[in-house]
Amino acid sequence: MKIFFIILLTFSEVVFSQQIFVTPAESKNYRDLTSYVELEEFLLRADTNSEKINVEKILELQSGRKIFLVRASSGSVKPALIIFAQQHGNEHGGKEAALLLIKQIASGDFEDALKEIDIYIIPQINPDGNEKNMRRNGNGKDLNRDHLIKMQPEVIALHKVIDRIKPFAALDVHEYYPYSESWKKFGYIKNDDVETGCLTNPNIANSVIDFSKSKVIPYIAEFMAERGYIFGEYCVGGPPDEKRMRFSTTDIDDGRQSSGMKNIFSFIQEGKNGRDSVDNLERRANSQMNGMAAFINFCAENSLKIQELLKNAAIKYQENDSAVIRAEHIYSGEPVKLNMLSLSSGRDTVLSVENFHSVIQPKLKVSSCFGYMISRTDTNLLNWASRNSLIIESIDNLPPDYLVQEYKMLRDSSVVIEEINVNNFKGEWIAAKRTDLLPIEYVVIREPEYLNPGFLVMAFEPCSQYSLLNYEDFLYLTTTEIFSIRKIVAAGK
Repeated sequence: MKIFFIILLTFSEVVFSQQIFVTPAESKNYRDLTSYVELEEFLLRADTNSEKINVEKILELQSGRKIFLVRASSGSVKPALIIFAQQHGNEHGGKEAALLLIKQIASGDFEDALKEIDIYIIPQINPDGNEKNMRRNGNGKDLNRDHLIKMQPEVIALHKVIDRIKPFAALDVHEYYPYSESWKKFGYIKNDDVETGCLTNPNIANSVIDFSKSKVIPYIAEFMAERGYIFGEYCVGGPPDEKRMRFSTTDIDDGRQSSGMKNIFSFIQEGKNGRDSVDNLERRANSQMNGMAAFINFCAENSLKIQELLKNAAIKYQENDSAVIRAEHIYSGEPVKLNMLSLSSGRDTVLSVENFHSVIQPKLKVSSCFGYMISRTDTNLLNWASRNSLIIESIDNLPPDYLVQEYKMLRDSSVVIEEINVNNFKGEWIAAKRTDLLPIEYVVIREPEYLNPGFLVMAFEPCSQYSLLNYEDFLYLTTTEIFSIRKIVAAGK
């Protein structure tokens, strides 16, 4: 009788544990989404009932909703990997997948991975958008276009976490919508359950991009195929009979590229959205969770190799004598094969797409510099520098052999790059002056060592397609003939 009682008790504990870690969407058989309240309750249960899971609040919004960071660890501090989801509130698959991932970790999976790394997860960056099923946040802003200027509290909170835990790898999780009228007219739609995109900015070390494409993408593709999911490398544009296609953007204002600028092994994951929020939700959530699992396993298995790769890339960054401030996708001469669903037959197929621009070609470079100078009275720019963890110091610390250049604005126009109108403030750097002759109202802005030196050049150069001048909040810098930002260069350059 005693043995039976012990067996019954053990069985009850297992059942109870399984009930604790059932996600809200699972409990509703995927007929409805996880609400903010349900997400908060689920994370509390996971924190309370699993020694591996620790949950902290990283931000409380004006709405009262909170953003949570989940740390999964086997004990001692290890190299960190971060996954963040649902920057866009109407892309629910990533959030549901993140909760499934937390459930799997709490239930005992990923033991081997946790021996090598700590896993950090932000399952929902945009809780206000989630509740209203809208892309933007409660301020009406697109969070995934805010990572350069960092004006929105959700993005600021995310980067504070990144700067604190210093992850060596990051995954930004989204969903793509393949059901537009133009694609229906084309007769095919993209049919990948999950797509993964590498870093693409031309200032990222080629060694990092090459390793991502040659090792990570094939690994995830095989992992997903073994589990019955369709996988492809992330691409945008089309349909190809109307518009070109390419491997995403080179801009640094999104979650993937902004993390890459911090010398992080960074990727984007895009799952296939439904025709509405709950359409095909179970497959969406599980395919995205498996994409996350593949990324975690690869990074855990190759942690030391990736960190050495990043270390060597950082050394190379510091040796660079120029930075790319304009780049464009061009045709490689070879078509790209894409997974498609034929709308006429309803069958999976592979299309060979000629109108695919897969190669990134630098269009404009400028020389690297020591740093830039701004007025100490420009609180807007100083706050921006602080939000980006840049070094702000007195000009008194500069050696006298450094010179300062001013930029004379000649013409204001715009140019289309990557299908986007970019401000094109043509001019020239002129009038080099010794730093010891400058007035004291200026301060120096420089990057910390871990930051890609191209970041500040891309942000400050007037002709850069990535410039702050593409944002209304910073256009005041161009209202005078001389650009408000000065450049610091070594004598003789």
